[in-house]
Amino acid sequence: MQVLTIIILMLSYDSCESWDRVSNHIKLMNNRRIFHSGELNIANMNELKLDDTLTAQAKSLSESCRFPTYNDNYRVSFEWVEPDNPIFETTKKLVIVEGKIENALEVVNSYSTPTPNFLEFLVPTQDKVGCAETDCSYVIDNVQFSPLFICLFGPKGKIALTDLVSETNLTSPITEPTSTEATATLPTKESFTFLRASTKTEGTSVSKKSEGYSKINMETINDNESSVHLSTFSVLYFLFVNE
Repeated sequence: MQVLTIIILMLSYDSCESWDRVSNHIKLMNNRRIFHSGELNIANMNELKLDDTLTAQAKSLSESCRFPTYNDNYRVSFEWVEPDNPIFETTKKLVIVEGKIENALEVVNSYSTPTPNFLEFLVPTQDKVGCAETDCSYVIDNVQFSPLFICLFGPKGKIALTDLVSETNLTSPITEPTSTEATATLPTKESFTFLRASTKTEGTSVSKKSEGYSKINMETINDNESSVHLSTFSVLYFLFVNE
C-alpha cells in the first residue's frame, strides 16, 4: 500500500509539473503576441484563453502520437520544434526579417496538414488555446522533428489574410501585463535538452517514448522567480528569434 501511495504521489507531482510548463508556455505565447502585434502593426490581436475542449484534444493527440489534422473549429501548432525545421525557419524569416506575412501565410496554407511554422500562434483572430506536452516525433517532407508541445488554436479551422490584417474591434483584447501579471523570462536554447532519435523514420508520425527523450526545464519561465517585465522580454525575444 505504501508503494502504491508513493507511485500515485509521484505521478501527481509529474502531472503538476507538466501543467506548470504548459501554463507558462501559454503565457509566453500571449507575451509574444503582444510583442509581434506592435512590431508588425497587427491591430486586432486577441488574448489566447485556455479552452477545456481544445486542451482535452491536445492531450489525446499527445498520448496517441497520431498525426494531427485541422478541424473546422481549430488549427494545430507544433511548438518548440527540435531540430530546426526548414518550414518553420522559412516562415520565421518571412515574418520577422522581411515582414511578409502574406507570403508566410501562402507557405502555411500550401500544406493540407499541420506543419511547423512561425505564423500559427500569431493569428490574432484566434482566441482559444489548448496545449499538451508530447513525446512524439513526426515526419513532413522527409524531415523528422520533435515538438515539445502540441497546441490547438480556435475557433477557426482556416486562416486567411483578413485574419491577420483586420481592423475590427476586439472582443477580448490583450493588455500589457503589470509587474505582477504575465511576466516571463526568455528561455534560452541551453534550457532545452533533447536526445534526438538516432535513426530517420519515414512516415507521418513516430512515437519515441522509449528513446530517452528528455523534457525541457521550463522552470526558466516562472512568474514569481527571476521574472522580467515585458519591455525587457521584447528586446530579448527579438534577439532570440533573429539568431
